[in-house]
Amino acid sequence: MANRRRLGTAVALGMLAGVLPVSADGMRITVHLENYARVPAADWVVVRRDIEDIYRAAGITLTWAGPLLKPVAEVPRDGVRRVAVVLVNIQQPFDGSEHDTADVLGRAVPGISRAWVFANRVSEMTKVGAIDPNRMLARVVAHEIGHLLLESKAHAAHGIMRAGLELSEGGFYRFTEEQASLMRDGIRRHANR
Repeated sequence: MANRRRLGTAVALGMLAGVLPVSADGMRITVHLENYARVPAADWVVVRRDIEDIYRAAGITLTWAGPLLKPVAEVPRDGVRRVAVVLVNIQQPFDGSEHDTADVLGRAVPGISRAWVFANRVSEMTKVGAIDPNRMLARVVAHEIGHLLLESKAHAAHGIMRAGLELSEGGFYRFTEEQASLMRDGIRRHANR
């Protein structure tokens, strides 16, 4: 009874705050982080908090884990949705195509549940706009994880899944309700495998 009362209070507080409550029904993913860009630990604490806030608003809780160092598909199926994020510094275009210019800040490959974020490019972009580098890095990482959970490379007209991120502190940097619902459905499907 006490647990049910606490859960009810948490749901009510979350709704009052305009945020979907953290789900008690398994809306949890594990993000394996490989920090080859050597983002300082103190900065990563701030980045991680912002990413968690973005996903909490979508009703998803993130758990962080160390490097996976193998394909996500090789992890034993345990009902947990896992993705891998690799922070790297990149100097050359990723593939040299017309779509990969110096303003490409990350790349996600939904088929293998792995994304790369080009930390040095994110840092360079923040010099152009008035935005905190940690906040921008959080938005880029959240965007790339979004591609993995939505299982799509497609971009949207609104929200954090737009093709280009504004270089300002303001703006709508959340998932739309439709995107959040699709991600939660995918997490449920993965848990039932």
